[in-house]
Amino acid sequence: MGEEKKTIDWETLNAKLPYERNAEQKAKRREIFDKFDVNSNGYLSLAEVDKAVRDVLQSDDLFDCKDAVNASFHHAKKASPGESKHGDDFIEFREFRLFFQTLRQYFEYFQAFSRMDTGDDNRISKEEFCSDASKAAVAKWVKEVPEDFEAEFEKIDENKGGQILFKEFISWAVGKNLDIEDDVDEAPRSEPAESSEEAKGEEEKPAEEEGEKKEEEAPAAEEAPAEEEKKDE
Repeated sequence: MGEEKKTIDWETLNAKLPYERNAEQKAKRREIFDKFDVNSNGYLSLAEVDKAVRDVLQSDDLFDCKDAVNASFHHAKKASPGESKHGDDFIEFREFRLFFQTLRQYFEYFQAFSRMDTGDDNRISKEEFCSDASKAAVAKWVKEVPEDFEAEFEKIDENKGGQILFKEFISWAVGKNLDIEDDVDEAPRSEPAESSEEAKGEEEKPAEEEGEKKEEEAPAAEEAPAEEEKKDE
């Protein structure tokens, strides 16, 4: 990790995460969801998702990025509170598109995080964040480059632990609309939105054609994990 760039086949990665809102990609998501859902109960646990990333998506890059998978799962499963058999502990199909888009976004953020984490300890120190290499990288990734990196570090370090954790980095990256320079973007990024309070009361009725709840929308800014925009058509 560290400053050395990991070679990612972004086009292949994008193809494994069909999150766009069209009939073709929705059909692909349904096929993938059914393969993830090994016990066919309509709900995905974190353990099922983690295993399926390796066995179904067959992506070592995603499987090795546990932090991104975990953060994406926990965001997607709570994105649309409502009545369901298992509450907010599992992902349903209506949340699966959001999970894929969030995973694609957080995976990219983790690549940026890893390049700044030159000590390979899954944390970014103030020295690492304020290094010339990190400043040069951030200048490529965000439009509004911080003037004072030490002050920016203090803002990102929300728990005041003296290190930037990946969860804290996600919040900052979303707010900055961070985009690393060497990836291949498949769809426009979401604009920052309000926190999950917006999602409450937006519970969807079953879709008329399929008898299922509609899918959730893309992630945008929240306190840490990103938030959704509008609902699927």
